[in-house]
Amino acid sequence: MPECTINLALQGGGALGAFTWGVLDRLLEEPGLAFEAISGSSAGAMNALAVAHGLAEAGPEGAKKTLEAFWTAVGSASYPVQATLASEAPAGMMATPSKFLLGLIPTQKPVLQSTRGGTSFWVTAGQAGVRSSVLTVPVTFPPEEVPNGELLSGLPLPDIGASPEDRHNLNLLVAEFRRQLNAYADAHGRNHRDFLLTAALPAGRWQDSGNGVTGAPFDANTSFDLATLGRTLDNINLMTYDMGTGYSPVSMFNQPLYRHSDDPTGDPYNNADDAVRYFIAHGVPRAKISLGVEFTLSRGFGTTGLYQPWTSTGCGQTTARNALDPANTSILINWDPQVQSQYLWNPSAQRMCSYENAYSLELRSDYAKQHGLSGIFTWELSGDASGSQLRAVARPWEPAKVVAAPAPTVRGATFYPHAGQSFSGAVATVSGSSAGSLTAIINWGDQTRSPGTVTPTAGGFAISGDHTYSAAGAYRLTATVIDPDPVNSRMVNGYAFVDSSPYAYVKGLVDAFSTNRVVAFGLDALLTAASRAPNRTARAHILDAFIQLTRVQTGKAITPGQAEALTQLAESLRST
Repeated sequence: MPECTINLALQGGGALGAFTWGVLDRLLEEPGLAFEAISGSSAGAMNALAVAHGLAEAGPEGAKKTLEAFWTAVGSASYPVQATLASEAPAGMMATPSKFLLGLIPTQKPVLQSTRGGTSFWVTAGQAGVRSSVLTVPVTFPPEEVPNGELLSGLPLPDIGASPEDRHNLNLLVAEFRRQLNAYADAHGRNHRDFLLTAALPAGRWQDSGNGVTGAPFDANTSFDLATLGRTLDNINLMTYDMGTGYSPVSMFNQPLYRHSDDPTGDPYNNADDAVRYFIAHGVPRAKISLGVEFTLSRGFGTTGLYQPWTSTGCGQTTARNALDPANTSILINWDPQVQSQYLWNPSAQRMCSYENAYSLELRSDYAKQHGLSGIFTWELSGDASGSQLRAVARPWEPAKVVAAPAPTVRGATFYPHAGQSFSGAVATVSGSSAGSLTAIINWGDQTRSPGTVTPTAGGFAISGDHTYSAAGAYRLTATVIDPDPVNSRMVNGYAFVDSSPYAYVKGLVDAFSTNRVVAFGLDALLTAASRAPNRTARAHILDAFIQLTRVQTGKAITPGQAEALTQLAESLRST
């Protein structure tokens, strides 16, 4: 009997898979160790498949032999052998080493697939003789052969090429994989469903438009027969990230959960929620969709602000690490309620940076659970502080197994200072926190920030600060509450109405948010009535009706993120 049973999650990273081979080889030598489940992405998925196959065939020794055979084949298919193999490619497949991304290796003779000259990525899958015995392996090449001196980890966007047969050929390849898996199951007395066939499919809309320079909305159903894949695949890992890229016409979020009213592109699907709806509408069962989240990747732009034209990409020094430094006063931390994400803005460097943390990732995991999806998947685990992001995405599914204190509740405050006069008071409250101490940073919404003062209260903590607004107007604040355990750090919006009407501000949000003019008219009418109410009780009743109509329209005319902002503001107005 094994003394210890573990689960393995193997990450990708191209050549890093070879290093993982060594780790797996050592684990397989442990006599008291067994594997309950193995999952993986990219190169990790190839390692996982090799280990699972070898274990099923001949136990740990079989797994070691399979890994060795696999990586030996990868090495044999790599440069410089590739140049020789390229000369044997079928007519019509142009061979340029710096453009090769993968080789389709049949059992008889290698056939390499080039992405150059408009050659279709899945053209080889249309050839039955090749399709029946195919193994996919990465092809590497030396840095001097790579554009910009960088090794590519996925398909290069320029010159991918396409063919009307792509969708059908991919269906044939998936069907062949399924046939072989079923045959293997039959030969070994196993159930067909013991061997799952899955794929990762893109959701981001701003991809290459064909010239390698500008982006155009990418339509997944044009490249993939989603209705068929929804039947033949056991699960689809929906890559609901890379939505703000170097092909985006303006600066935008990398992983927006919901649409944003300020997005000038007008694309209705460039967010996780609408991407899920899109795949479901095209025939993919929701129970076969896993929501994709990226733990560590950030996307940045040199720009004048969010959803503005950009001149360069990258975050530079506008990073979360620098933003959380109490001594830093130049990087502003923002929470955007519409997309349920944070972003950084550096006014002096004119740099915007989009990223996710444990809190925003947990919201996405909870979304997947509440919407009946099969789960979530991530790329990648490196850089996850204290395992906080992994624990955060696991908490909605397996709360009893997550080692963390109960999640706190943080609420933003609404206050009414005067221009030119110092304000001193609470901008947020924290309840349900078991932390012995917290720290906080306040972005005052006027391009300034300061440390927050954290004071224990009977119910938790109050986050306070001192500030002077120089001009009248409505300001959305962000209070960042930092827990010693990052899994329970939180961000929340507060609102300052400096010599200005909160009702005019909320009305402006309604008009920007609602996609239904009739709904907007009804909400605006309730706000007007509340502003004219004779007393607090009458105003509270009217605002209750506003909140109720907002909830009814959530997921229809108004997104959940937008509804959260409107509800928070309406509830604060009830008590004024």
